[in-house]
Amino acid sequence: MLRAEGINQAVDTTFDSDRSERQRLFYESVLKRLVDVLLATVGLIAALPIWVAITLAVKLDSPGPSIFVQERVGQHGRRFRFYKFRTMYTDADREPGARRSGVAGGAQEL
Repeated sequence: MLRAEGINQAVDTTFDSDRSERQRLFYESVLKRLVDVLLATVGLIAALPIWVAITLAVKLDSPGPSIFVQERVGQHGRRFRFYKFRTMYTDADREPGARRSGVAGGAQEL
C-alpha cells in the first residue's frame, strides 16, 4: 500500500507541475502580447510627427495626393491594399511601360 501511495503522490506532483507550467506559459504569452501592443502604440504615436512632416513635404513639392494606395496580391492569392507616401508624380503607374502589381485596376490615390 505504501508503494501505491508514493506513485499517486508522484503523479499528483507531476500533474500540478504541468498545470503550473501551462499557467506560467499562458501568463507569459499574455504579458508578451500586452507589451507588444503597448510598444507598437508608443511607436506609432512617436512616428506621427514624422508622417505629418512627410505628408506636408510631398504636398508642398507637387500637386496631387500624398498617399499612394495600390491593391496587391499576397500569399495564397489574397488581395490587400498597400499604402505608402507618394514618391513619384501622380499617375506615373498608368504610363506605358510602368511595372504593374498584377492586380486589375492598377493603383488608386487618396
